[in-house]
Amino acid sequence: MPSKSIHVGIIVLIILSGICYAPVFQDSFTNAHDYVTSGVAGTGWDGFVGLGENETVTALNANMSRTGQLYIESTLSVWSDPWNPLGPFLYKTFWGDFTATVQVTDYAGTSSSPIYHNDCGLMARALRDPDQAGNGEDWVCIHYFPIWSCGNFVRQANDNGRQEVCNNGLAFNSPKYLRLERA
Repeated sequence: MPSKSIHVGIIVLIILSGICYAPVFQDSFTNAHDYVTSGVAGTGWDGFVGLGENETVTALNANMSRTGQLYIESTLSVWSDPWNPLGPFLYKTFWGDFTATVQVTDYAGTSSSPIYHNDCGLMARALRDPDQAGNGEDWVCIHYFPIWSCGNFVRQANDNGRQEVCNNGLAFNSPKYLRLERA
């Protein structure tokens, strides 16, 4: 059975260091780059979701809005039913097995002054190809989502059906290193 192509990407305010046995892709986001105005050429990334029809991105840049960080911002976007408009997603395409790791380096809001629906994390998303992944959204993600006492949250979607799998309940004490692995 052929491997499905998976987009591995990030959602908001993180530093990515992709770790896999071969090949290795890593980005420390120390080179200033505006993905919205300049695209992904020369960055090592394969693309991003955010500027298409029914997609929204306000900012997507490295080492510009925040020194040494990837910064992603959107307004009124979703990664759930009705899937419109989709939130931004910077991605690298991998075939087969991979391990991806990110560190959440910044998060808007605190336990005493939360900013609701603020989210950041790591997602593996299947290509939108009905022959490989079926119709609709297909992905799994781990979030740093400390509001409402959640903490690290695991969610998944299969053919547009989204499920919230679990959270660790650690709120703002949750680990800020996130990892997804496909084996």
